[in-house]
This record gives sequence, C-alpha cells and structure tokens, in this order.
Amino acid sequence: MAYACFFYPLATLGFESCIRTLELAVRLRAETSGGSKENFHQNLRLLIQRGIVPAADETAWDAARKLRNAASHPDGRFLTDPGQALSLLDHTAEKIAFLFPAGPGAALGKSART
Repeated sequence: MAYACFFYPLATLGFESCIRTLELAVRLRAETSGGSKENFHQNLRLLIQRGIVPAADETAWDAARKLRNAASHPDGRFLTDPGQALSLLDHTAEKIAFLFPAGPGAALGKSART
C-alpha cells in the first residue's frame, strides 16, 4: 500500500483484490456449511438463510457484492485512492474473521498455529 500513494492504480488493484478475496471467503464458508452455489449473490443468500451471516448485515454484504460486480465487470474507468483501499482492506479482514472465527485454516481443516 505504501507505493499506492505514488501510483493510484496500485490502490485500485488492492481494492479489487480485497473484493475478490471476500467473494472467495463467502464461497468457502458456503462450502463448509454444506452447500455452495454458482455465484456470490447465491452463496451470500445461503449464508443468510442458514444464519451464518446475520440478516441485519445483509445491506453491508450486498454492498460488497455490488462493488465486486463493478470491479469485475467495469463499464468504464475506476480509480480508488489509498485511503479507500485501506478502509476496504480493514472491512475485508473483519468480514473474513467473522466468517471464519476459528482462524484462517479452519475451512481447510488446518490450525492457524501450525
């Protein structure tokens, strides 16, 4: 992120990577809960229906899904600044930690300490 202060496209790349990482985390969590669907929206709906993601957080998760769609299917140029990218990085880390409270290796059956 330090170089992103000098070259904003790096911040944008980090922003897009956070969104795609969040989508992967949702898919992995859906798989570990016994089902996985074809896309981010369906997997998110599954997690909400099963109570893994609280219905009260649906708006925030849906905003992340829409950002992912905008980043993955751009209809124009998109540029973020380092502050936006760092903010999204924080939110991404929080959301992933919520999905996998036992640690990063829990979905793979591995301990985070090994």
